[in-house]
Amino acid sequence: MSILLTTKKHIRLLGAGMLVGVFWAGFAGAAEIAVSPGDGTLQAAIDDAGTVDGDTLLLGGGIYTHSAFSQISVTKSLTIRASARGVIPSIRKSLGIQAPTVILQGLELNNANVLDQNGSSTLIVSECSFVEGDLRTGCTGCLDDLFLFGTSFSTSGSRTVQLWATRRVYAAANAFTAAPGASIQISISETPKLVHFIGNEVTSSQPNLAGPLVDVINVESSRFIANRFDIRLDLAYGSDPDTGRVIQVPTPSIIRNNLFRLVDTSMLDDSTNIILGLNMVDVLSAADGTRIENNVFDFGNNPLSTGNNPDSGVIDTEAQITIQGNIFVNGDRPLFTESADTVDFNVFRNNLCFNNTNDSCPSGDGNLNADPLFVDTADYMLQNGSPAINAGPDLAFLVDLDGTRADMGLYGGPFPIDQYDAQRNDTSTAPFVFPVFDASRSVNVIGDLPISVIGIARIR
Repeated sequence: MSILLTTKKHIRLLGAGMLVGVFWAGFAGAAEIAVSPGDGTLQAAIDDAGTVDGDTLLLGGGIYTHSAFSQISVTKSLTIRASARGVIPSIRKSLGIQAPTVILQGLELNNANVLDQNGSSTLIVSECSFVEGDLRTGCTGCLDDLFLFGTSFSTSGSRTVQLWATRRVYAAANAFTAAPGASIQISISETPKLVHFIGNEVTSSQPNLAGPLVDVINVESSRFIANRFDIRLDLAYGSDPDTGRVIQVPTPSIIRNNLFRLVDTSMLDDSTNIILGLNMVDVLSAADGTRIENNVFDFGNNPLSTGNNPDSGVIDTEAQITIQGNIFVNGDRPLFTESADTVDFNVFRNNLCFNNTNDSCPSGDGNLNADPLFVDTADYMLQNGSPAINAGPDLAFLVDLDGTRADMGLYGGPFPIDQYDAQRNDTSTAPFVFPVFDASRSVNVIGDLPISVIGIARIR
């Protein structure tokens, strides 16, 4: 059985990256218990007197259910995982997590939910697949820490994936396919209230106009790093006067090296269906100090009407934030809403704008209005000769991994998106390894940043 461990390191943001090691181990003396598919077999294995805390249940391929009860209750601290890579245990009954530490790995949750209930302090979900099922960690005060790695969510209904915990939520290398109106809600109730959302891929078939696609509430610090957001407007919106939002953050946050891309609007009829607003990032007024860095915002030249709605800019903010190293392309809307002013509210420097019909980057402060010369609009890498190369913020703690001045866009600075894209590769056998940032610490004068590195082994 593999468990998740962390180690603290001082990483100098210069040169050779930050994935410095792999930290995983097994519980001494833990037993591995084979479980066959069937009705009640998984619950029987959990309840067996010979199964104790720390054991691993190895599930073979097939369907697991429990017709006698409404759920399968996990009452011991166990690892429940597929017996090997390529084996698919399909869980067809919701799992009620009632033990201090539970690891779920390599499982398919088919029309079944994972529910945190009394007594759970740490839940680790790795390499699982939710098919018409939800992760609902919404029991107030039940779950201390939620770790979610390499897991996919796919639903056809309007559902909310609830990533709730008491102390912290860490979601990395996951794939969320959000059906029309679906959303991801992240909420934490007690200090330190930390959110890490890193290296995920989020595809939305129609953002919920009544609220944000990814809603962060009741947190003290959040990190959105190296995610890919594809917003697919392939259904009619109607003339709803509200505004869609991709990310909404209420407190100081780092939003960097993410792709925000609007695609697939061919089914929209502009004469009858009016998009009154679509903010990519919504920074609420209490989020002073938020940094939006090295992202790419691509509206894809889609003819969306902003109407008379003032909340129609790419970024909506009333807070004092820093925006630097970003690339804005192919937009039909202002960079900011009417409530956000680049002079009064924001630091806006070393950004690039191109082919935007409604706004351009202000002159000065290293801003550019030029073709970024992307290799393509799949990965958004820069061609040789791109004006965005070595044109990002000239700050020592934001240099590229090769030690040169930061580029603009997804690959600039110390957190280039490709090192996180690689960890979503389903064929990889390498462990998941990601950074953890301490919100109370910052880069010192010589470029050192105290962080932890978190890792978990994949199924082999």
